Amino acid sequence: MGVKTQEKDNNFDEILNLLPQIICELDNKGIFTYVNKIGFEKFGYTPEDLNRGMKVFDVLVAEDHDRAMKNILRILNREKLNGVEYTGLRKDGTTFPILVYTGLIIRENKPIGLRAIVIDITEQKRADQKLKKSEERYRLITENADDVVWTTDMNLKLTYISPSCPKILGYTIKEAKNLPINKTVAPSSLKKIVNIFKEEMRLERKKDKDLIRSRTFETEQIHKNGSIIDVEMTITFMRNENGNAIGILGVSRDISNRKKIEKALKESETKYRHLYEESPNSITLVNRKGTILDVNPATEKIYGYNRDEVIGKKYRELGIYTNEQISLFKKRYKDVLEGKKLKPIEIQIKKKDGSLAWINYQSSIIKKDDNIFVIAIAQDITQRKNAYEALKAIKEFTDNVLNTSIDTIFVFEPQTGRAIKWNKAFSDITGYTDDEIASLKAPDSYYSEEDLKCAAKAIEKVLSEEKTTVEMSLITKDGRSIPFEYTARTFKSVDGDPLIVSVGRDITKRKKIERDLRESEDKYRNAYDRANFYKELIAHDMNNLLQTIQSSVELYAMFQNKPEYLKDRRNLLNLITKQVFRGASIVSNIIKLSELEETEILTEPIEVISILEDAIKFVYKSFQGRKVKIEVDTQSKKYFVKANDLILDLFENILINGVKHNINPEIEILVKISEEQKNHINYLKFEFIDNGIGIPDERKDILFQRVTKRNGKVRGLGIGLSLVKQLIDIYNGKIWIENKVKGDYTKGSNFSVLIPKAI
Repeated sequence: MGVKTQEKDNNFDEILNLLPQIICELDNKGIFTYVNKIGFEKFGYTPEDLNRGMKVFDVLVAEDHDRAMKNILRILNREKLNGVEYTGLRKDGTTFPILVYTGLIIRENKPIGLRAIVIDITEQKRADQKLKKSEERYRLITENADDVVWTTDMNLKLTYISPSCPKILGYTIKEAKNLPINKTVAPSSLKKIVNIFKEEMRLERKKDKDLIRSRTFETEQIHKNGSIIDVEMTITFMRNENGNAIGILGVSRDISNRKKIEKALKESETKYRHLYEESPNSITLVNRKGTILDVNPATEKIYGYNRDEVIGKKYRELGIYTNEQISLFKKRYKDVLEGKKLKPIEIQIKKKDGSLAWINYQSSIIKKDDNIFVIAIAQDITQRKNAYEALKAIKEFTDNVLNTSIDTIFVFEPQTGRAIKWNKAFSDITGYTDDEIASLKAPDSYYSEEDLKCAAKAIEKVLSEEKTTVEMSLITKDGRSIPFEYTARTFKSVDGDPLIVSVGRDITKRKKIERDLRESEDKYRNAYDRANFYKELIAHDMNNLLQTIQSSVELYAMFQNKPEYLKDRRNLLNLITKQVFRGASIVSNIIKLSELEETEILTEPIEVISILEDAIKFVYKSFQGRKVKIEVDTQSKKYFVKANDLILDLFENILINGVKHNINPEIEILVKISEEQKNHINYLKFEFIDNGIGIPDERKDILFQRVTKRNGKVRGLGIGLSLVKQLIDIYNGKIWIENKVKGDYTKGSNFSVLIPKAI
């Protein structure tokens, strides 16, 4: 690899072939006269292509030809250009982005060609894109995952330390966590740490404090073997959701034996000095003792030191490299002397201003006369590295924050239902493993059909940029249903796709308190209503009965000795008998209602047809003075329902109601019995169809209430149908009223009753 027409210095030829950038020369016609090794590799060409007259347009896409020609003419006219971006064209037709720095080749004060440095910026472009997206969402970048990472509570007690602890202090993780701070930190540094902590707490009390601030300082720490080592610490506060400090996150780095690397580059020939000076990479020449002999201008940009500050010194004195890095350089030096080929390495350095930077480091050995020199080339890759470290640190940070929350946090794609992220609380409560959660579709896998309707509406609101709060019941892996309150928001993924983050809180205790409160209110309200009901019932209905009986007795006394009023006396006796019967019925129903309200009523399979027949017989007996006709239409002579003996009172009260509210000479009641299924439950349906006076539509909904008031006065008994409604509720049944003839309530009523079947 190397020269086409003119002889190159072997040492600098080797330097150029070590560079990670493409170095090339062109004549005034745009024909390449020199290309280094990396140039051939990047573009896919060979030295033979160079010898055949490879042109600059062979390595650029057609769209860039005009612009490139204009720039070449500008440079030949001695106009200085900064780096220019083009799209490079490989021999196989593929393309990649490049950055080109170009200068003139002057001979006898005349430009005879161009010399260029070409940099492949593919990785830089990718890193720029990732960093741009991540910077919109995150602000904190944690550096150096290879150092010791640790956390403490606000009392400076260690709560976590990374596995790299033994490398610095010699202690195992368990030993380090159990040691008090004064056993691992020298007294002078302990005082320094305490003062820094006090100063940070003072800043913490400020209203306008920086929540993501950090401090970097050096301390002396005590190794397990008793020796003192220098450690650089970077600390920042860990915070809760309210921004309050809850602990300290720290990174410790061993700086006790900083590597001393010397940069130098011997006096180079004039024609290569331009490349040396214009290279965007740091090029350092050091002797075998580590003394810096020469550096190029890019060194100041990367390391922060100018040429005069480093010549004659060692990098160990400047503190750029760590002892570990220096040890690595020594090993690489030995490997090169043994003829081994080494790959570039990525390391982190400390610049003059104390800031940290990442470089791609490559070195080579140069032998001249009896001397051995090291050429070190460093490329600044901080931007690319920070983008990667940012993503990594953000993931670790968010994982820690999410997993400390007692609320469930769940992130998913609304279009596909794919779970993206969830915290420990979510997996603990649902009972699913992480693999299971990743395979389940959200929200379908965690809620009932009814709640999913609610979830669909909530998702629609969230996607329209509304913050949404909704209550639903989370169904766990073992089938438990837990009430939750969810707050959801939407945000964009790195790729721009919509994601939903849902924060859920278990509201079981709150729901129980609300339920207990309602039950307590209902209990006292019902007790108050019952007391008023019985008071009004006795005060009104019993008073009416006694008044009727008293009036009948007085009339009977007047007619007692008058034979012509014999029929009237009999009617009065019948009326008195009926009123006594009504009074006994009221008392009986009150007792039964009271028992239903105060005791737990059990149900069992009951054969219902025979009980209905007994109720019909009782009605016939009770209304012997009226013409009553009751028929039963049934497909079977035996049916069993889930009820109890009180079902007889249910039938009697409905039938008596049909007789009492009927002014026709002949009272007709048809009882139709059929089977019906609703909501997967098998019922026995009873229809009591009468030809009575009917019930207006506005009274149908209130008919089963205990008493109906008008103008503050009790109207009607209401006790019988109240008993019926309460029994129906105990049996988990249903009751409603329809007109016998649709649209005309005056033709009679149809009382429909559903009671669950037992068999």
